[in-house]
Amino acid sequence: NVDANDQWFPQQKISCMSDTEQNDLPAPSKCERCIGPLFGFAAMLVVNALYLACKGVFIAPDSSFYMLGANQLVAVGFDFQAFLNDSPAFGQYIGFVTWCAILKSIVGENWPAAVVGGNAVANALTVAVLTNALRRTGVCWQARLGIICWCMIAFDLLVWSKGLLSDPTFLVLATSAVAVSASCVRPLTSSLSRQAGMLSLATVLSLAAICWRPTGIALVAPLSVCVA
Repeated sequence: NVDANDQWFPQQKISCMSDTEQNDLPAPSKCERCIGPLFGFAAMLVVNALYLACKGVFIAPDSSFYMLGANQLVAVGFDFQAFLNDSPAFGQYIGFVTWCAILKSIVGENWPAAVVGGNAVANALTVAVLTNALRRTGVCWQARLGIICWCMIAFDLLVWSKGLLSDPTFLVLATSAVAVSASCVRPLTSSLSRQAGMLSLATVLSLAAICWRPTGIALVAPLSVCVA
């Protein structure tokens, strides 16, 4: 009989072994060690950077909305109450509008390029989070490499990264929230203080995603499972 924890939570199973038992385990291969979050981050960042170098910045129809919001927020000196009183339509996207306004205040008129650069980093972080979650649950390196390769050609990751859009940054917040939420319900090896910390982090990421765009409300479901 195969213990479910052996199948789904191999890292936790290993951590419960004695030093002698761990020493008897076969050494991981070079590919097993290398195909991890750092590899996924670097691979996605290089591919995304090359794509952006070829395509440049794309101003989508939604981009003008975010540009207007960023300009107004900077103009009122980040007075959120006055900003939302004058322009309540931006309330549903206040997270991303604030991100754009911060970049505008730091970079100046080149802030759209900074947003697009941030999109590339966000995509790379999304791949790193996915790769780390797969490795922690014992998925083989071949499958992890397959996921990384799929991400490098995924339409929603590459095409929207060149636009002044909230998609890539929202995706990394949502993916991270789900991954951290999942780590909260892994069985028995984590201390209560660590589980509480992970739950707090999942809550913060979920709230940030909800502020980024309204569809983030879907993250309440995995967060509710953790609390329950």
